[in-house]
Amino acid sequence: MTTDVEHVGERRVEVRHATTADEWLEALRGHGKVSPAARWRRRFVIVVALVLAAMSFRVMPEGGSLNPFGLGGAALVLLITLVLAPRAAARAQQRIHEARGERVITVDASGVCVETAHTLSRTGWAALSRYVETRRLFVLVSADEQVACLVCVPKRSTDGQDRSEPLRALLDAHLPAAGEGRR
Repeated sequence: MTTDVEHVGERRVEVRHATTADEWLEALRGHGKVSPAARWRRRFVIVVALVLAAMSFRVMPEGGSLNPFGLGGAALVLLITLVLAPRAAARAQQRIHEARGERVITVDASGVCVETAHTLSRTGWAALSRYVETRRLFVLVSADEQVACLVCVPKRSTDGQDRSEPLRALLDAHLPAAGEGRR
């Protein structure tokens, strides 16, 4: 049962949800926008692809030539690292979480609690640095930049209730949105 109750002068929001592979992909993309390591990795891949593409052109006084293997290699690097790898990671996350069953995510004054039939994980606000809002999720990002920890909180629960407004109010009270400084 999804609840929205007053809890010691502060709201408590509970969302029941089974996250899909598309939502995990959305979460990974949201995390990639705010993660310095992900931005660096994306830039590195683009530079490698540009170098491969540039190496495929040979300019000589009598004319130029094109090596299609260099362009193909550049396209393959971009396809694998920017399209296929994130999709595979999202599917892997979805399979892991599918095996655990439906998640009950509780957001309150103490932080975020994610509970399944077999596990319980609590993350306090101090362990989180900010949140990113996507179309279907709130992605909570770890304060430790060396850790790729993120918590995905869906805006809609399994029963279809839109939980975005109370969730946004709680998150705004404890974390800055991406792009804002740490409070």
